[in-house]
Amino acid sequence: MGKKDILSNEYLGNSERFADIFDYYLHDGKGVIKAEDLVELDSKELMAFLDSVKSTYFSKLRDIIKSCSIKMDGRVVYVLLGIENQTAMDRSMPVRASLYDAINYTNQIRKIAEKNRTEKLLDEGDDFLSGLKVSDRIVPIITLVVYWNDKEWSGPRNLSDLYLEVPSEIKRYCNDYRLNIITPHDITDFKKFKTEVGDVFEFIKRQNEDNLLAEMQSEHEEDWCMSVESINVINEFTGANIPTDKQEGGKVKMCRATEAIFEQGVEQGIRVFIEDKLEDGVDDETIVNKLVSRFELTEDKAKEYLEQCKEAEK
Repeated sequence: MGKKDILSNEYLGNSERFADIFDYYLHDGKGVIKAEDLVELDSKELMAFLDSVKSTYFSKLRDIIKSCSIKMDGRVVYVLLGIENQTAMDRSMPVRASLYDAINYTNQIRKIAEKNRTEKLLDEGDDFLSGLKVSDRIVPIITLVVYWNDKEWSGPRNLSDLYLEVPSEIKRYCNDYRLNIITPHDITDFKKFKTEVGDVFEFIKRQNEDNLLAEMQSEHEEDWCMSVESINVINEFTGANIPTDKQEGGKVKMCRATEAIFEQGVEQGIRVFIEDKLEDGVDDETIVNKLVSRFELTEDKAKEYLEQCKEAEK
Protein backbone atom coordinates (compact mmCIF):
# COMPACT_ATOMS: atom_id res chain seq x y z
CA MET A 1 0.00 0.00 0.00
CA GLY A 2 1.48 3.35 -1.07
CA LYS A 3 1.79 6.53 0.97
CA LYS A 4 -1.28 8.13 -0.64
CA ASP A 5 -3.41 5.07 0.11
CA ILE A 6 -2.31 4.99 3.74
CA LEU A 7 -2.82 8.74 4.14
CA SER A 8 -6.32 8.75 2.59
CA ASN A 9 -7.42 5.74 4.67
CA GLU A 10 -6.21 7.33 7.90
CA TYR A 11 -7.77 10.68 7.00
CA LEU A 12 -11.26 9.39 6.17
CA GLY A 13 -11.08 6.77 8.92
CA ASN A 14 -11.79 9.64 11.31
CA SER A 15 -15.49 9.34 12.21
CA GLU A 16 -16.23 13.08 11.87
CA ARG A 17 -14.85 13.15 8.33
CA PHE A 18 -16.36 9.76 7.45
CA ALA A 19 -19.80 10.94 8.55
CA ASP A 20 -19.35 14.26 6.74
CA ILE A 21 -18.53 12.72 3.37
CA PHE A 22 -21.45 10.27 3.54
CA ASP A 23 -23.82 12.99 4.73
CA TYR A 24 -22.80 15.09 1.73
CA TYR A 25 -23.25 12.22 -0.70
CA LEU A 26 -26.49 10.77 0.69
CA HIS A 27 -28.20 13.83 2.18
CA ASP A 28 -26.66 16.83 0.42
CA GLY A 29 -24.90 17.93 3.61
CA LYS A 30 -28.04 18.29 5.75
CA GLY A 31 -26.43 16.80 8.89
CA VAL A 32 -28.44 13.56 8.96
CA ILE A 33 -25.41 11.28 9.44
CA LYS A 34 -23.38 12.02 12.57
CA ALA A 35 -20.09 10.69 13.90
CA GLU A 36 -21.72 9.39 17.09
CA ASP A 37 -23.97 7.13 14.99
CA LEU A 38 -20.97 5.22 13.59
CA VAL A 39 -19.28 2.06 14.87
CA GLU A 40 -15.93 0.88 13.49
CA LEU A 41 -16.00 -2.63 11.99
CA ASP A 42 -13.32 -5.12 10.98
CA SER A 43 -12.45 -4.24 7.40
CA LYS A 44 -11.32 -7.73 6.41
CA GLU A 45 -13.82 -9.65 4.31
CA LEU A 46 -13.33 -13.42 4.05
CA MET A 47 -15.28 -15.78 1.82
CA ALA A 48 -14.91 -19.49 1.11
CA PHE A 49 -15.64 -20.88 -2.34
CA LEU A 50 -16.51 -24.55 -1.84
CA ASP A 51 -16.22 -27.44 -4.28
CA SER A 52 -16.21 -31.22 -3.86
CA VAL A 53 -12.44 -31.39 -3.44
CA LYS A 54 -11.26 -28.38 -1.50
CA SER A 55 -12.19 -25.00 -0.06
CA THR A 56 -10.64 -21.93 -1.67
CA TYR A 57 -10.54 -18.81 0.47
CA PHE A 58 -10.68 -15.28 -0.90
CA SER A 59 -9.96 -12.36 1.39
CA LYS A 60 -10.12 -8.61 0.80
CA LEU A 61 -9.23 -5.83 3.16
CA ARG A 62 -11.73 -3.03 2.67
CA ASP A 63 -10.32 0.45 3.11
CA ILE A 64 -12.89 1.54 5.73
CA ILE A 65 -16.23 0.12 6.87
CA LYS A 66 -18.50 1.31 9.68
CA SER A 67 -22.01 0.47 10.81
CA CYS A 68 -24.39 3.42 10.99
CA SER A 69 -27.70 4.05 12.74
CA ILE A 70 -29.40 6.83 10.77
CA LYS A 71 -32.35 8.57 12.39
CA MET A 72 -34.89 9.35 9.64
CA ASP A 73 -38.61 10.06 9.65
CA GLY A 74 -38.98 9.13 13.32
CA ARG A 75 -37.28 5.75 12.95
CA VAL A 76 -33.78 4.33 12.98
CA VAL A 77 -32.33 2.94 9.75
CA TYR A 78 -29.39 0.56 10.15
CA VAL A 79 -26.87 0.35 7.28
CA LEU A 80 -23.23 -0.49 6.64
CA LEU A 81 -21.12 2.23 5.06
CA GLY A 82 -17.86 1.47 3.29
CA ILE A 83 -15.26 3.69 1.64
CA GLU A 84 -12.83 2.65 -1.08
CA ASN A 85 -10.15 5.28 -1.69
CA GLN A 86 -8.85 5.48 -5.25
CA THR A 87 -5.71 7.47 -5.99
CA ALA A 88 -5.65 6.30 -9.61
CA MET A 89 -8.18 5.33 -12.26
CA ASP A 90 -9.39 1.72 -12.05
CA ARG A 91 -11.81 0.77 -14.81
CA SER A 92 -12.75 -2.46 -13.03
CA MET A 93 -14.15 -0.53 -10.06
CA PRO A 94 -17.84 -1.52 -10.55
CA VAL A 95 -16.79 -5.19 -10.47
CA ARG A 96 -14.55 -4.70 -7.43
CA ALA A 97 -17.15 -2.75 -5.46
CA SER A 98 -19.92 -5.24 -6.24
CA LEU A 99 -17.64 -8.09 -5.16
CA TYR A 100 -16.87 -6.42 -1.81
CA ASP A 101 -20.59 -6.00 -1.18
CA ALA A 102 -21.39 -9.57 -2.24
CA ILE A 103 -18.74 -11.00 0.10
CA ASN A 104 -20.14 -8.98 3.00
CA TYR A 105 -23.70 -10.13 2.26
CA THR A 106 -22.47 -13.75 2.05
CA ASN A 107 -20.78 -13.43 5.43
CA GLN A 108 -23.93 -11.94 6.96
CA ILE A 109 -25.96 -14.90 5.65
CA ARG A 110 -23.38 -17.36 7.00
CA LYS A 111 -23.43 -15.81 10.49
CA ILE A 112 -27.23 -15.77 10.63
CA ALA A 113 -27.39 -19.40 9.49
CA GLU A 114 -24.77 -20.49 12.04
CA LYS A 115 -26.71 -18.80 14.83
CA ASN A 116 -30.00 -20.35 13.73
CA ARG A 117 -28.54 -23.85 13.54
CA THR A 118 -26.65 -23.53 16.83
CA GLU A 119 -29.76 -22.33 18.65
CA LYS A 120 -31.98 -24.82 16.75
CA LEU A 121 -34.29 -22.12 15.48
CA LEU A 122 -34.96 -23.75 12.09
CA ASP A 123 -37.81 -25.94 10.90
CA GLU A 124 -37.22 -28.90 8.60
CA GLY A 125 -37.44 -28.04 4.91
CA ASP A 126 -36.48 -24.89 3.05
CA ASP A 127 -35.49 -23.01 6.21
CA PHE A 128 -33.07 -25.72 7.26
CA LEU A 129 -31.49 -25.87 3.79
CA SER A 130 -30.74 -22.14 3.60
CA GLY A 131 -30.20 -21.62 7.31
CA LEU A 132 -32.53 -18.61 7.21
CA LYS A 133 -35.90 -18.06 8.83
CA VAL A 134 -38.62 -16.15 6.99
CA SER A 135 -38.06 -13.19 9.32
CA ASP A 136 -34.26 -13.02 8.86
CA ARG A 137 -32.84 -9.98 7.11
CA ILE A 138 -29.38 -8.74 6.12
CA VAL A 139 -28.02 -5.22 6.61
CA PRO A 140 -27.74 -3.20 3.37
CA ILE A 141 -24.33 -1.89 2.36
CA ILE A 142 -23.42 1.37 0.64
CA THR A 143 -19.90 1.41 -0.79
CA LEU A 144 -18.62 4.86 -1.73
CA VAL A 145 -15.56 5.27 -3.95
CA VAL A 146 -13.54 8.43 -3.25
CA TYR A 147 -11.41 9.50 -6.22
CA TRP A 148 -8.48 11.61 -5.00
CA ASN A 149 -7.83 13.47 -8.23
CA ASP A 150 -8.67 16.82 -9.81
CA LYS A 151 -9.65 15.12 -13.07
CA GLU A 152 -13.05 13.75 -14.00
CA TRP A 153 -13.66 10.05 -13.37
CA SER A 154 -13.56 8.71 -16.93
CA GLY A 155 -14.07 5.07 -15.98
CA PRO A 156 -17.32 3.07 -15.88
CA ARG A 157 -19.95 4.21 -13.38
CA ASN A 158 -22.10 1.11 -13.84
CA LEU A 159 -21.30 -2.56 -14.26
CA SER A 160 -23.28 -2.50 -17.52
CA ASP A 161 -20.79 0.02 -18.95
CA LEU A 162 -18.34 -2.90 -19.12
CA TYR A 163 -20.68 -5.28 -20.92
CA LEU A 164 -20.16 -6.34 -24.52
CA GLU A 165 -22.74 -5.05 -26.97
CA VAL A 166 -25.94 -7.05 -26.49
CA PRO A 167 -29.47 -6.42 -27.76
CA SER A 168 -31.64 -4.39 -25.38
CA GLU A 169 -34.13 -7.26 -25.05
CA ILE A 170 -31.31 -9.35 -23.55
CA LYS A 171 -29.50 -6.57 -21.67
CA ARG A 172 -32.57 -5.81 -19.57
CA TYR A 173 -32.18 -9.23 -17.94
CA CYS A 174 -28.52 -8.64 -17.06
CA ASN A 175 -28.28 -7.40 -13.48
CA ASP A 176 -26.48 -4.09 -13.06
CA TYR A 177 -24.48 -2.45 -10.27
CA ARG A 178 -24.24 1.31 -9.89
CA LEU A 179 -20.95 2.74 -8.68
CA ASN A 180 -21.32 5.32 -5.92
CA ILE A 181 -18.43 7.71 -6.47
CA ILE A 182 -17.38 11.13 -5.22
CA THR A 183 -14.64 13.14 -6.88
CA PRO A 184 -13.55 16.76 -6.26
CA HIS A 185 -14.05 17.46 -9.97
CA ASP A 186 -17.83 16.97 -9.67
CA ILE A 187 -18.36 19.03 -6.50
CA THR A 188 -19.81 22.52 -7.03
CA ASP A 189 -20.57 23.62 -3.45
CA PHE A 190 -17.82 22.76 -0.98
CA LYS A 191 -19.60 24.61 1.83
CA LYS A 192 -22.00 21.68 2.18
CA PHE A 193 -19.23 19.86 4.03
CA LYS A 194 -19.07 20.47 7.78
CA THR A 195 -15.44 19.40 8.22
CA GLU A 196 -12.16 20.27 6.50
CA VAL A 197 -12.87 17.54 3.94
CA GLY A 198 -14.56 20.26 1.88
CA ASP A 199 -11.46 22.48 1.95
CA VAL A 200 -9.23 19.53 1.04
CA PHE A 201 -11.42 18.55 -1.92
CA GLU A 202 -11.65 22.17 -3.07
CA PHE A 203 -7.87 22.54 -2.95
CA ILE A 204 -7.48 19.33 -4.99
CA LYS A 205 -10.00 20.52 -7.60
CA ARG A 206 -8.46 23.99 -7.95
CA GLN A 207 -4.81 22.96 -7.54
CA ASN A 208 -3.72 24.35 -10.91
CA GLU A 209 -4.99 27.88 -10.22
CA ASP A 210 -2.43 30.63 -9.65
CA ASN A 211 -2.12 31.93 -6.07
CA LEU A 212 -4.71 29.37 -4.93
CA LEU A 213 -3.97 29.53 -1.20
CA ALA A 214 -4.25 33.33 -1.16
CA GLU A 215 -7.51 33.10 -3.14
CA MET A 216 -9.01 30.57 -0.72
CA GLN A 217 -7.80 32.66 2.22
CA SER A 218 -9.75 35.65 0.89
CA GLU A 219 -12.88 33.47 0.62
CA HIS A 220 -12.68 32.36 4.28
CA GLU A 221 -12.79 34.11 7.62
CA GLU A 222 -9.63 35.96 8.62
CA ASP A 223 -8.85 33.40 11.36
CA TRP A 224 -9.23 30.41 8.99
CA CYS A 225 -7.27 27.43 10.34
CA MET A 226 -6.67 23.91 9.09
CA SER A 227 -5.42 20.81 10.86
CA VAL A 228 -1.97 19.44 10.15
CA GLU A 229 -3.64 16.21 8.94
CA SER A 230 -5.62 18.11 6.28
CA ILE A 231 -2.57 20.07 5.14
CA ASN A 232 -0.52 16.87 4.89
CA VAL A 233 -3.20 15.37 2.65
CA ILE A 234 -3.27 18.50 0.47
CA ASN A 235 0.52 18.55 0.16
CA GLU A 236 0.68 14.85 -0.75
CA PHE A 237 -2.10 14.86 -3.34
CA THR A 238 -1.37 18.20 -5.02
CA GLY A 239 2.37 18.64 -4.62
CA ALA A 240 1.78 21.85 -2.65
CA ASN A 241 4.26 22.85 0.01
CA ILE A 242 2.09 24.45 2.67
CA PRO A 243 4.26 24.76 5.80
CA THR A 244 3.05 23.16 9.03
CA ASP A 245 5.87 24.20 11.35
CA LYS A 246 3.97 27.20 12.78
CA GLN A 247 1.11 25.25 14.34
CA GLU A 248 -0.84 25.75 17.52
CA GLY A 249 -2.65 22.76 19.00
CA GLY A 250 -2.40 20.81 15.75
CA LYS A 251 -3.87 23.71 13.75
CA VAL A 252 -2.19 26.05 11.28
CA LYS A 253 -3.43 29.59 10.68
CA MET A 254 -3.73 29.74 6.92
CA CYS A 255 -2.93 33.46 6.80
CA ARG A 256 0.48 32.65 8.26
CA ALA A 257 0.91 29.77 5.82
CA THR A 258 0.10 32.16 2.96
CA GLU A 259 2.70 34.63 4.24
CA ALA A 260 5.27 31.84 4.61
CA ILE A 261 4.70 30.68 1.03
CA PHE A 262 5.02 34.28 -0.19
CA GLU A 263 8.28 34.63 1.72
CA GLN A 264 9.52 31.36 0.24
CA GLY A 265 8.74 32.71 -3.21
CA VAL A 266 10.58 35.97 -2.51
CA GLU A 267 13.62 34.11 -1.19
CA GLN A 268 13.64 31.87 -4.24
CA GLY A 269 13.46 34.97 -6.44
CA ILE A 270 16.41 36.54 -4.60
CA ARG A 271 18.53 33.41 -5.05
CA VAL A 272 17.71 33.15 -8.77
CA PHE A 273 18.57 36.86 -9.19
CA ILE A 274 21.96 36.42 -7.47
CA GLU A 275 22.80 33.26 -9.42
CA ASP A 276 22.06 35.03 -12.72
CA LYS A 277 24.26 38.00 -11.80
CA LEU A 278 27.13 35.76 -10.67
CA GLU A 279 26.94 33.84 -13.95
CA ASP A 280 27.13 37.17 -15.81
CA GLY A 281 30.25 38.09 -13.86
CA VAL A 282 28.72 41.05 -12.01
CA ASP A 283 30.84 42.19 -9.06
CA ASP A 284 29.70 41.69 -5.45
CA GLU A 285 29.17 45.37 -4.66
CA THR A 286 26.85 45.85 -7.63
CA ILE A 287 24.86 42.73 -6.75
CA VAL A 288 24.43 43.91 -3.15
CA ASN A 289 23.29 47.37 -4.27
CA LYS A 290 20.75 45.87 -6.68
CA LEU A 291 19.41 43.54 -3.97
CA VAL A 292 18.94 46.46 -1.60
CA SER A 293 17.03 48.52 -4.16
CA ARG A 294 15.00 45.75 -5.84
CA PHE A 295 14.03 43.62 -2.83
CA GLU A 296 14.12 46.32 -0.13
CA LEU A 297 16.76 44.46 1.88
CA THR A 298 19.24 45.87 4.34
CA GLU A 299 22.83 45.85 3.15
CA ASP A 300 23.75 43.19 5.73
CA LYS A 301 20.86 40.93 4.65
CA ALA A 302 21.81 41.36 0.98
CA LYS A 303 25.40 40.36 1.75
CA GLU A 304 24.13 37.34 3.71
CA TYR A 305 22.09 36.11 0.73
CA LEU A 306 25.07 36.66 -1.57
CA GLU A 307 27.41 34.64 0.65
CA GLN A 308 24.84 31.82 0.92
CA CYS A 309 24.60 31.57 -2.86
CA LYS A 310 28.37 31.63 -3.28
CA GLU A 311 28.74 28.90 -0.66
CA ALA A 312 26.11 26.77 -2.39
CA GLU A 313 27.99 26.99 -5.70
CA LYS A 314 31.24 25.64 -4.23
